Amino acid sequence: MRVVPHFGPFARVAPLTLDSAEVIVIRPAADTIDRRGQHFDVNAQQLPFSISILLHAPSESLDVSILLFAGTTLLFQGQQTVVARTGVATSADSIPVQYKGPGSQMPR
Repeated sequence: MRVVPHFGPFARVAPLTLDSAEVIVIRPAADTIDRRGQHFDVNAQQLPFSISILLHAPSESLDVSILLFAGTTLLFQGQQTVVARTGVATSADSIPVQYKGPGSQMPR
């Protein structure tokens, strides 16, 4: 299973630099399979996470969340249901992320 964040058109106006990420994989309804965070170089183009998942069937729908931070400040967050398949390399699923950082709750 591979996932990539998909940023909206206003992502470039984020006031801080991303330097860490967290990925959460949940088997619906509430079985957290893994929750993993890591820091990265701000110039990195990719951030590989290696998460082993024991599937209960040849394919399963799992809820995957991506959280992106600047220090301890959450800037972007997104969640998508992704199908994981045993022994099958798949193309990356895109997870839309929305800005959640400072000022995100201001009325527009």
